[in-house]
Order: sequence, then C-alpha cells, then structure tokens
Amino acid sequence: MGFWNKIFGTKTPDGYTKVRIQEFIDANMAGGVIPIDLFIELQNKLLSGEQYAVLPNDVILSIEKDKKAEQEKVEAMNKCAALNNLGIKYEREGNIALAISTYEENLSSPFIACHSFDRLMILYRKQKDYDNEIRVIQKALEGLCERYPQLKEKYLKRLEKAKALKLK
Repeated sequence: MGFWNKIFGTKTPDGYTKVRIQEFIDANMAGGVIPIDLFIELQNKLLSGEQYAVLPNDVILSIEKDKKAEQEKVEAMNKCAALNNLGIKYEREGNIALAISTYEENLSSPFIACHSFDRLMILYRKQKDYDNEIRVIQKALEGLCERYPQLKEKYLKRLEKAKALKLK
C-alpha cells in the first residue's frame, strides 16, 4: 500500500480519492481544518449510512496543508508557554539574567504572546536598561499590537515613559 493510500485513501485516475468517511474526519478534526460545508456533507453521508466519500485530491491536500499549519501553531504556542513558565521560575529563583534570556528567546517565536514582552519591559526598567526596554516596546508595537490592537495605547504610554527616563 502506497503513502497516499495509507494517509488519504484510494486514489482514482481522475484526480479524486475515495476515503473512509469516519477515519478521514477523525484524522482531520483537530484544529477545525475540514471546511464546514465539507464536514456537514460528510456527516450527512454518515447519517445516511454511507461509509465512503470521493473527494478531490486538491481538497485533501489543502486540508493536509491546513492541518500541518495548525500543528505548527500549537507547537509554537506550547513552546511559548513553556518558555514563559521557565522565565517565571528563573525570576522566582532570583536568576534575572537567565529569565531575561529565556523571555528574549520567546520574542523570536512565531507565536506571539504578551507575557514575555511585559516581563522584559519590567525587568529592563528595574535595571535602568532603557535602550533594551525601548527595543522590546517597539517590537511589541510592531508585532504584538497587530494581533492585540487593544494593547497599543498601553505600549505607547510605556514607550513615552521609557524615552523620558532615558533622557534623565
């Protein structure tokens, strides 16, 4: 049995694949990568007693691409959370240099979250390292505020204050 058959089902010569409906749904349900109209169609087939469906190969490949992207997003989110937790641990232990290093690593993550930005701003402010605080704020404004526009005002105020402190 070839790769395609194991993963997707039986390929037909006309650009379609015959899939076992329940297995296809089970394999692709996580992350909502099956388009809702296709999901409803497949559910209706199951309810009417059908076990197989014939799907266009390009639809199957698109779902697989979306599934892979969703898995990468979840992995990035998990790594981000793990690094945040590690940074918190280092802070509690008083190892601020290691906490900063850990939070900095998170800034290059494809999953953007507030915690590392916020903690770095606070830690750099406490160290009177205004250049790094400003850099982190600017990075937050560039990336984080695109995803969370409600935070923009908070970071703009913080940037203004950091610049003023730097000038003192």
